[in-house]
Amino acid sequence: VLKTIAVILLVAITAISVFACDGGAGTQTKKGLLYKKIDGVYTIYKYVDEGKGVTSLDIGEELKAKGVTADQIKIQTDAFKGNDTLTEITVPSTVTEIAKGAFSGMKKLVSITLPFVGMNAVADVTVGETIDEEDDGIVKSVDSERTIAHIFGDEDYDEGVNINVKYAPSDDMQTTCYVPLTLKNITIKAEGEYKIPMSAFNGFSKSVNIKLEGNITEIGEYAFADCRQLHSFVLPETVKVIHNSAFKGAINLKSFDFGKVEEIGKNAFEGVGLSSIVLPSSVKSVGSMAFKDAKLVSVKLFEVETLGNYVFYNCVKLKSVELGAVKSIGVYAFGDCAVLDTISFAGATTAWAKVTKGANWADGIKATTITCSDKVVEI
Repeated sequence: VLKTIAVILLVAITAISVFACDGGAGTQTKKGLLYKKIDGVYTIYKYVDEGKGVTSLDIGEELKAKGVTADQIKIQTDAFKGNDTLTEITVPSTVTEIAKGAFSGMKKLVSITLPFVGMNAVADVTVGETIDEEDDGIVKSVDSERTIAHIFGDEDYDEGVNINVKYAPSDDMQTTCYVPLTLKNITIKAEGEYKIPMSAFNGFSKSVNIKLEGNITEIGEYAFADCRQLHSFVLPETVKVIHNSAFKGAINLKSFDFGKVEEIGKNAFEGVGLSSIVLPSSVKSVGSMAFKDAKLVSVKLFEVETLGNYVFYNCVKLKSVELGAVKSIGVYAFGDCAVLDTISFAGATTAWAKVTKGANWADGIKATTITCSDKVVEI
């Protein structure tokens, strides 16, 4: 009798376990993605290596093969913890939430594609309104869940590299994460309209290729600030605004494709390593100190109408500048550009008269003449 009861209990427990793992959707094997259904939302809680030499995982395709089609999928904490087989992961747009440390401790990850940065696509900070520099830097409520550090977690391991990512401009507001040593590529691929949140990669010091795809419209404040190992960057043509200090301190940034951006905010590229820029015709305004202290040698701004104060201040290597029919240039826009010896305007001298009125924008430069389209004007 006891043996019979024990067998019945064992069968019952096994049945309940299988049902729970599958969320009531049918039998699920214990390999690959393991998930359960909670309050109508599929939740991935573990990935188990299938032992078939699989190194690339597209989560969307894997779930589809298992018969799971859903608009809301979550990935739990430690779902991929310690995985030592996967080198490439694609997270689809149907994943709407990623818990802290979901991809912690991974040992061979090279490339990851994500639909958003951080926990989810809904930022708790309004992009473009985070900092009011004129009021002593009032900071809105921010948190580390909106940064790339969130998904990797803060648990140390031998195959990981320690990175401190700031989730606000202040050095006191930073979080530690451990990123796989093998990581080389991070792609943010947005399906719907998406804004890269404030401080998304702020201080991310590992050398990786960061690629933006899909309908990304804005780059938030400090999004890539102090990314000292960022060497090149391409903006999707959907990006219209680069906000304040977005790439400030990216000292090794040597190549930048501006796409069809329309507005560049204050300090956006302060101190970057770019040696030359050619802004597209879509750019109409460049904010104050946008390229201050940059390593620029040449600048071409054919369609820009407004240059802010100190926009190229102390660009000590800047030698030549080509401008269109710019309507206003802020004070000291080219101040202390000590070797600047060639400035040319495509516009007529009427534009020149407008930009020089009451502004010592060229103090400290080497040039003695400025060439306009119809004649040379002395400084």
